[in-house]
Amino acid sequence: MNHAAYLKGQKAFFRRYYQRLPDSSNLLMVDDRLEAVKPTLYLRSTADTHVSIKGVNDPWALHAEVLHKYSNFFRRALSENSEDTPIKNISLGSVDAKMMSFVASWMYYGWDRATSKTFGSKECLPAATMAKIFLLADHLDMPLLCYESRCRILQELARAVASARRHLAINHCVLKQVYPFQQVGKVLRDSGTVQGDQLGREIENFIQNVKGAHNWFGVTKAFLAVFPKEGKWML
Repeated sequence: MNHAAYLKGQKAFFRRYYQRLPDSSNLLMVDDRLEAVKPTLYLRSTADTHVSIKGVNDPWALHAEVLHKYSNFFRRALSENSEDTPIKNISLGSVDAKMMSFVASWMYYGWDRATSKTFGSKECLPAATMAKIFLLADHLDMPLLCYESRCRILQELARAVASARRHLAINHCVLKQVYPFQQVGKVLRDSGTVQGDQLGREIENFIQNVKGAHNWFGVTKAFLAVFPKEGKWML
């Protein structure tokens, strides 16, 4: 991954992400100055916040400082929590437990280790799973995780496209490779979230545009037309 291009894209993403908010709302929001998620030395025994979801008995024992660092949702929840107790309790309602475990690990350890701890594998996650992470990150108002999961979804899409580069029947091969992303796009669009709808539309637009491409130049052009910033360093 081109780190400089990634960070430049991150700044642009943050500007778009916060466009829907009044200027005064941006003052206490998570910003893009955190270049990477680094492992921390927080101990479970010092956790001061319990995050629970419907249908799961054991809450996630987390630290308010970490939640405050990455999530605007948790910032608001903690500021509105008037409980005079050493442990704050936050309930998320119906949330996928596996995805919540990943998000919790990501805040402490970053993407790769969270993948290993949550899914027991170091392999790249399927695009459909990354889409679920993206949507939960959007729900929890976590722009850094939104951006990282978005980039990883698009990287997988770019890899699928590139894998067909040497085939003569490139149109058929590309469509075969990107077919699974049609469902990903639909899931994102059906989510009802701003970020999910936008990314879902972009993926669907690319798949529609690439149907008319008959060579590698046409495929690349279709990708860059929808993802101009990411395409420059992904393809």
